[in-house]
Amino acid sequence: MRSFSIFPVTINFDNYVREDAARAYYWPFSSRPNLSVLTNSFLNRIVWKTGATTDSTNLVIASSVEVTFANGTVGVVGATQEVVVSAGALKTPGILELSEIGNPTILSQNGIHALANLPTVGENLQDQITTTIGADGVETVAGA
Repeated sequence: MRSFSIFPVTINFDNYVREDAARAYYWPFSSRPNLSVLTNSFLNRIVWKTGATTDSTNLVIASSVEVTFANGTVGVVGATQEVVVSAGALKTPGILELSEIGNPTILSQNGIHALANLPTVGENLQDQITTTIGADGVETVAGA
């Protein structure tokens, strides 16, 4: 047999099940009245409070998010307390950059004004992927 595979290794060893984002963060809190989940939708960008500016702390306040809904329409969903962006290591930096948060040099090259100067957005991804390789051998290995 010859094979190559890439797979996640996020295992909860207490229960011996895969500990994915839904099992770890969504399911325990899914019945909360202050949590809304939009399926088959795409977050385009964060909308900032009118007149948002930053000082040396890079503090800006989100008022809502712009979303493309499952039916293709674009709308704005308001936030009463906070906006949590949790789109993973690959999508979150892009959302932040489209929302004017990031490296001003990169943003300005793409016609985006930098509202908050955070040059490390989208930098230094260190993925911990696991790979396995299987192959036929010509010798028998003890214990295999």
